[in-house]
Amino acid sequence: MLTAAMETVERHGKNSAEELLKIFEYFLEHAPKDESFDNIRQSVVILMGSLAKHLVIFLLVRSFKKVYTFSILLLGV
Repeated sequence: MLTAAMETVERHGKNSAEELLKIFEYFLEHAPKDESFDNIRQSVVILMGSLAKHLVIFLLVRSFKKVYTFSILLLGV
């Protein structure tokens, strides 16, 4: 299951990074704290690590777009 989930993050993480992060964070905050969920929590943490590379790219692109837009507005182009 983890292998399939990691492949999904690899293929779709770039386009869905923000949504996936929200899902993973929600699970970690609300999952039962008993031992039966330890393996699942561990898998979610691994998936969050795999998602991190996509988030960095997503944040850089989003920041670039904001700087570009601000520059255009500032220069009045």
